[in-house]
Amino acid sequence: RPAVAGWVAVWACCLALGPAAYAQQTDYEAWLEAQQQEYQQFLSAQDRAFAKFLRQAWQRVEVDPASYADLGPKPATVPAVDPATDRTSPPVPDEGPVVQQKPSAPIPTDPAPRRQAPTRKGSDPVSGPSADAPSEPALGRTASLSFFGARLSVPYSAALTPSLDGAPDPVSISTFWIALSRAEHAPFVAALEQRRRELALGDWGYYLLVRDVARRLYGGPSHEARLLTWFVLLKSGYDARVGYTADGQLFLLLPSDDRAFKLPQLRLDGQRYYIVNENVPRERGALHTYDGRYPEADRTVDFALARAPRLPGSVARRTVEFKFRGTRHELTLAYDTGYVAYLERYPMMELPVYFTAALSPAARESLRAGLEPLLEGKSQVEAVNLLLRFVQRAFRYKRDTDHFGEERYLFPEETLASPYSDCEDRAALFAALARELLGLDVIGLKYPGHVAAAVRLDTDVEGGTVAHDGATYVVADPTYFGADLGMVMPFVRKHAPEAIALDT
Repeated sequence: RPAVAGWVAVWACCLALGPAAYAQQTDYEAWLEAQQQEYQQFLSAQDRAFAKFLRQAWQRVEVDPASYADLGPKPATVPAVDPATDRTSPPVPDEGPVVQQKPSAPIPTDPAPRRQAPTRKGSDPVSGPSADAPSEPALGRTASLSFFGARLSVPYSAALTPSLDGAPDPVSISTFWIALSRAEHAPFVAALEQRRRELALGDWGYYLLVRDVARRLYGGPSHEARLLTWFVLLKSGYDARVGYTADGQLFLLLPSDDRAFKLPQLRLDGQRYYIVNENVPRERGALHTYDGRYPEADRTVDFALARAPRLPGSVARRTVEFKFRGTRHELTLAYDTGYVAYLERYPMMELPVYFTAALSPAARESLRAGLEPLLEGKSQVEAVNLLLRFVQRAFRYKRDTDHFGEERYLFPEETLASPYSDCEDRAALFAALARELLGLDVIGLKYPGHVAAAVRLDTDVEGGTVAHDGATYVVADPTYFGADLGMVMPFVRKHAPEAIALDT
């Protein structure tokens, strides 16, 4: 009874203070609602101004055809070191025939997306979901889809799927923008950005996610799906554009400072934009687009892969063998099939994107487990030589034109999964290993018809060197069969290589 009496006294006290506290709460809520309404009105005015701008600001712009990477003719077979002529280092009888690689079946993992632990608000936008992110409101409908094996659901309202009235032109596109702006779009955009954080997607991955969701809402590729993708990217801060042609085609344009191949492009105010529709004509032409930015939408697409996305693929393994200084080693390598599938949807980029791309945790752990014990106790030079021999010997060589029918660069994760690779693929993988396992500063080297690497060492090494940014780098060629540090492939010795700077 004394306890009950105490609670009664507390309750009576609360009742006595209630009206004042309630009045304060009501005043605060009224103020907050007024602030939110003012903010929404500002956004609505902003969107109305942009819709008006879209009705009058279009111009005809010439489109440049897609460019293609051309390294020049590559050797059909890999040149091997000739001890009689290559005396950069003492010849060693450690090279036998190529060992048959033994792939194993993929090992399935948890099919659910792997989510990172929550972080505080204001953290890295792709590091994980915010701890105080608001719960997603019920918007009446839910889009469910599989994104590289990740089962996703995104809430949306029916008003977010308007139809385009007629062919794409300034009036119809402006009207479509107004319809999306009036819809309850903020929770939809917030949900997509949340999925991006959960999957640790970069800029290109976020575009693919938004595009796939838009297609899910519209039942496939369409003008409306492209316009919804454009709308979401603008609301997410990207300076995306759309353009149309006289024959009624609509195109999505993504800005980037990186150089991509096989994508038509155009320039507006000095900024490069890529046309990212599938099956777009590659010859020179023209389209109509607007020259102006939606407020605060100034981000460009960064194609760098600083980290692997968290996709629920499976871990596949393969066994490879190589020989170094007379001793044969067998390694079991792992790679993430979800990540490999994701990389296959990447545009072909300039070489630095491949040289700096992250490995998946599964690949990194398997390489560490297999190679670190072999590197233990070795000098810096011999450690690099072992990594060179590993890449030279454990992977079969085949030119891209023979393998794919055209030039195609592979990311290091793809090289681990592919039955064949050529010079730039091996150079990118070696660069990843030299950084990851030895902590070395690496650059790429581009010759006519060939790509190699070079490393900055703590000691002098005889042989080929390259001066770059005030430092000396020693040539390291993971394609030249049997080559140690400093050895340069014969058919490129007369050429000065172009240094490929890597910002990591």
